[in-house]
Amino acid sequence: MTRSLTAILRSKWFGIVCYLFLGVFVAGFLYDRFVVRKRIHHEMHMSCFAFRDVNRNGVYDMEDRPYAGLKVVMDRPKGDDVVSSSNLSGFVNFDMSYNRREADIYDPGDHTIAIEPPDGWIVTTGNSVQKSTYRRLEESPVGMVANRTYSHVGIAPILTVSGSVRIDQAHAEYSIKQIEVESPEEKSSEIQLSDTGEFKFDAIPGLWKLDLTTQSGMLISREIVVAGYPVVVGQIDPSLNRLSSKSHLRTIGFDDLTPSDTLYEIPNGYSGLNWNNWVVTHHKLYENSGHINATVSSEYVAYASAGHPATIRSEDPIDFEGVFVSISSLEGEDHHLIVKA
Repeated sequence: MTRSLTAILRSKWFGIVCYLFLGVFVAGFLYDRFVVRKRIHHEMHMSCFAFRDVNRNGVYDMEDRPYAGLKVVMDRPKGDDVVSSSNLSGFVNFDMSYNRREADIYDPGDHTIAIEPPDGWIVTTGNSVQKSTYRRLEESPVGMVANRTYSHVGIAPILTVSGSVRIDQAHAEYSIKQIEVESPEEKSSEIQLSDTGEFKFDAIPGLWKLDLTTQSGMLISREIVVAGYPVVVGQIDPSLNRLSSKSHLRTIGFDDLTPSDTLYEIPNGYSGLNWNNWVVTHHKLYENSGHINATVSSEYVAYASAGHPATIRSEDPIDFEGVFVSISSLEGEDHHLIVKA
């Protein structure tokens, strides 16, 4: 019996059977791992939607618009923080896949996001910090699930009114003695003018009245409408105090100039004015956050080509009441827009 067993163990057929058994076992193991790994590596995002809260009511509703470029930082139970920004449609996406370390979310536990609005903006929805807990679930496409999704985040600019007064050292009678503002709630207050002639105060939406009194007793009045954005008042020159008539005030937009998602040089005669170096485009053509965030009515914006000076002219005298202005790239925020007339 011992010899027979030894002979069997030494036979080549036994070795072949063992190798086949081992091969089937390894193949089955690897196949199972491959199928699981392939299933877990399906792409899935955990998203947070960012919007411009136009009416500042803390709710995403029909008046609001997606906000591009909002920075969101995620604190993870393992690993360093990860940062993502909202895309052109307003979604902040974090990749999720169990145990795949290149994913933003790969490990069960609490993942907390913190909203970092740009300078001069605030979170209006009261949820600048949100937590979601993830747990293992083998049956899910990516191997894990969350107990909740992240809520919509609304942001809006801090409302201010700022401007400047031209200081004429040669004519003391034109120097400003007092500046008084009246709020939409009909509350009056005095504001200070800096040594270089600048002023700035916090505001709420509505009609503001600005009264400047010179040393000679001359009264200069301005009416300022604050809506959803900060207002910068053009420089006030006390020696050129002339009130403009608002009886023919009209708003010029660019939504009806071109129906296609392309570039369109604004032609002379549009809205009765002559245009030079102005281009109108659909806000998503450049895939740039500045174009998305510049729209205030529909989906088209006008820009000065290549950042060079651009002009708007009229054969008849016109008053320039104001304009909604944005900048295409974040790198340009340190620069100034100068309007001359």
